[in-house]
Amino acid sequence: MFKIAALVSLFVTFTLAAPNSDGRIVGGRDAVRRQAPFSVSVRNTGTDFHVGGGAMISDRWIVTCASILQGRADTSFDVALGIVQLSQSSVSGSVIRRSAEIVPHPGFILSSMINDIGLIRLGGVGSVSFSTFIMPIFFEATRWDSPATSVLSGWGSQSSLGPVGDTMQILLTETMTNEECEQILGRTLTRDVVCTRNNDGSGLCANDRGSPLVAGLQLIGIASSSEACGTTRPNIYTRLSSYRTWIGSITGI
Repeated sequence: MFKIAALVSLFVTFTLAAPNSDGRIVGGRDAVRRQAPFSVSVRNTGTDFHVGGGAMISDRWIVTCASILQGRADTSFDVALGIVQLSQSSVSGSVIRRSAEIVPHPGFILSSMINDIGLIRLGGVGSVSFSTFIMPIFFEATRWDSPATSVLSGWGSQSSLGPVGDTMQILLTETMTNEECEQILGRTLTRDVVCTRNNDGSGLCANDRGSPLVAGLQLIGIASSSEACGTTRPNIYTRLSSYRTWIGSITGI
């Protein structure tokens, strides 16, 4: 039932998330509550310091990138759900849960960012209750190959030298084929990533790692890397469909 509700919510809110020329995720616009109820802020335990993003996939599990989890203890993070502004983590309807377990992908290689995906199991008493502000996102094993309109949400820096943005940014972008992405980057990519085109310089910046990329009303990617903030070179995301079986083996979802 929650998956159906999530799809309806996404359809309504993302159709309102048209881009404008103001601001920078780089190039995004300020989000409003309910626009991305699955998007979460991962921060160091006991602080408001935003380490990266993530996506809620059940009442207990968050998917993010391995690059922010590697080498950290299970209880290293707090996860803020149901927020738009990092400075207002206690707003009505929001929840902060301590991580109880972190699971970086066992095949993650930092030097090449291969298998840059990981999971966070939320601690606390009971499951997180869903609402219009907090809702998981659907994802599946079907591979998404054709270019498609997609939506990125997160709190990364809005310029190469700027601080993390306080307000969640929403960016309308477009995926591209791996073949086209390889031609632009001049190197070979694994089949386990998906690229977005950033011809206008919009896209990922510092602290955007782990941020969710959604297309076709489902989660298709987790932000992994970009060459620089504001570059016109493609951004790279971990492709969720490649890890559906692994995620299910850990979470039971």
